[in-house]
Amino acid sequence: MAKLPGETKTTIFNLLRHGFTMNQPKRLPDPEKLKRTHQRFQQTIYQLDMLNLKLDELNAMVEVDLRRQRLERLERRNKLVIASESKE
Repeated sequence: MAKLPGETKTTIFNLLRHGFTMNQPKRLPDPEKLKRTHQRFQQTIYQLDMLNLKLDELNAMVEVDLRRQRLERLERRNKLVIASESKE
């Protein structure tokens, strides 16, 4: 990748050379930006909760269908066993 004129690679050395130190005080984020970010996080959490509930509902529907299918198989087997016993 070509460098632009005057562009230097970001390294620890370059950061320290330009006055960046690990002891610089942390800047507090902009309160409005923080509020917007918090609201977006809350919205995402609500959406994930809704999705989770829908998946739970789908899972329950599949479980009901699987139980119904198993019951039908057992009833068919039972009829076959009874029919074979009555022929003997």
